[in-house]
Amino acid sequence: MSPLIFRKEVLLYGIAGACLGFATISIAQSQPASSRTEPRGPVNAPPVASMIAATGILEPSSETILIVPEIEGRVSSVLVKAGDFVRKGQILYTLDDNVLMAAVDEARARVELARSEVALHRANIQSVKTTTDGLRFKFNQLSNRVERYRPLQPDAISPDEFEKLVTEANDAFYNMRNAENQLEASRHILNVAEKELALATKKLSVAGAQHERTKLRASIDGQVLSVNLREGDVFTAPRDPDLYVNIGNIQQLHVRAEINDTEVSRFYPGNAATAYLRDVQSSTIALRFLTSDQILTTKSQVNNQAAELTDMRILNVVYRVEGTTVPLYAGQLVDVYIETGSSDAFADVKPVASIQPPTTTNLPTTLENTAYWETRSGDQKLRF
Repeated sequence: MSPLIFRKEVLLYGIAGACLGFATISIAQSQPASSRTEPRGPVNAPPVASMIAATGILEPSSETILIVPEIEGRVSSVLVKAGDFVRKGQILYTLDDNVLMAAVDEARARVELARSEVALHRANIQSVKTTTDGLRFKFNQLSNRVERYRPLQPDAISPDEFEKLVTEANDAFYNMRNAENQLEASRHILNVAEKELALATKKLSVAGAQHERTKLRASIDGQVLSVNLREGDVFTAPRDPDLYVNIGNIQQLHVRAEINDTEVSRFYPGNAATAYLRDVQSSTIALRFLTSDQILTTKSQVNNQAAELTDMRILNVVYRVEGTTVPLYAGQLVDVYIETGSSDAFADVKPVASIQPPTTTNLPTTLENTAYWETRSGDQKLRF
């Protein structure tokens, strides 16, 4: 290769590299400056470093109750608004009831028809019973006369007259039997009519209960927290989660705290706890322990911390708000800090981590089926 050609190639490569570098710098400068978003951690620092930090949410003492229908339908009226105080059983809103009301009217008409049938059959039975009693009385009279004149033949009564009396008694007997059979048949018909009346009454009760579902009532004494529906909204499926009226008892608020499974071993029920509103360090909320779950569940509140595990389990603990320095609302998030160390009620309970397995020096050796521990290669194995 000649020196001239070599110089041209070097020059071309240099120009191409310069163009590439210039393009890279131009693209980088055209992009908007990005700031690194730090993950959100605990907002308020714990008063004591050894305290358990938990996330919590304020909720009504009755918990949040969603009033939703069990049937499909269109909202025909909304009778409350957020902030209203309601009594248990008070109607909050209603659904369109044209179809169900027609079913109630039809069932009520069937009940009235069945009642009239029963009344008619009862009157018929009374009439047949009166006729039967009259025929029985007549037969008894004729039967007594036959028995009285039988031994007096032929002096007191002629054979022809006696035969005529016997025929009358037989006719009275057959008439009485026919009336008794008719009475028994009428009673059977009445029994069927009464069963039909009972069935129609039950159907009316079912139709009425179905119609009652169009009236959504308050299940407790409390306050309307939110109304997430309006007239004309349609429930396309029973218990539609997008449409509801939310009620609860907020005269007394509770805090539901979630303790991470990594902190559960340091938690003792009854220990004192304090909560703070997010971003408000001065918002001290005094808490009193109420109850805690006996099983860990999946974590529902996520803090977007980098070290937070997606499969973390939590223990739900409920505290009662005893006092606060700021107004509180159901649904507010709070930071909860719980004192550690055993409470008086659990002073004699040892943490699970402090319970050590038995060793070969403290196990009984004379009992049958004695179990003992032996150490091999650093692993503890149980031998029987």
